[in-house]
Amino acid sequence: LFCLLFVYRLLRINNNYRLAYYLFGILAYPILAFNFYFNDGIIGPTFYIFFLVHMVMLSISPIGKFIFWSVLNFIFFVALFYAGSVYKDSLPAMYDSWELIFFDHSITYLGTLVGISLLIGTIKQYYINQKNKVSEKGRELIQANRNLNRVNSEKDKIITIISHDLKNPLQSIMQTLELINQS
Repeated sequence: LFCLLFVYRLLRINNNYRLAYYLFGILAYPILAFNFYFNDGIIGPTFYIFFLVHMVMLSISPIGKFIFWSVLNFIFFVALFYAGSVYKDSLPAMYDSWELIFFDHSITYLGTLVGISLLIGTIKQYYINQKNKVSEKGRELIQANRNLNRVNSEKDKIITIISHDLKNPLQSIMQTLELINQS
């Protein structure tokens, strides 16, 4: 909990996104391994949280880091699952009954479900906001294009008028110069 509060402080108060990102990613897996050990190994619900942590890391990671975080998640998952399967007698038994296992799994799954739902809701809201901004910019560009077309049309009219108005006087000058040249 202290680690999460520290990461939150870095992110929100100190605006140090990069450090918060790496600390969360690096600290989450050892914390989950600790939780796995003290929460009855593969019988406990730690693996639900593994999925949630992975979803969080993917949602805040640049696309280039997806493979790294996916491989790290997979390695921790497989290592803990193997240790929990092979060395299950060395793990402390935390549950007295199947009802407690059911309750712990249900609560953890619900928390994971809520976390993933909030994450996806946030991503969708961000997408909608960006889509609205793009639509607004598109409308602004269409309006600017209309204004440019109108100004371009006015420019063409002015050039046509000027060229017409200059054509006759220049024609007269040219004829006069030709007469002077001939004489």
